[in-house]
Amino acid sequence: MKLVTEIISQAVTNTARTPNNPVVATLEGAAWRQRCAVIFVELAVISWIRMQFMDASFLQTAFQILLGGTLVFVAGILVGSS
Repeated sequence: MKLVTEIISQAVTNTARTPNNPVVATLEGAAWRQRCAVIFVELAVISWIRMQFMDASFLQTAFQILLGGTLVFVAGILVGSS
């Protein structure tokens, strides 16, 4: 898990660097875990709400939320690097 967080952190840091902003704060230790926990709880709540009120299975909604989040993340990287 540590390796995965390091790779993601490095990728985000490298893509966020621009000539005007050479120093980018990286997510370290507790801050990284805290943000991941908040995102996980948010996605779980969204999946639960969709399951309760839209009559879909929890796994189906979790997959859709994860896929959508991934697309938004990739779009953010592409927009940020342009």
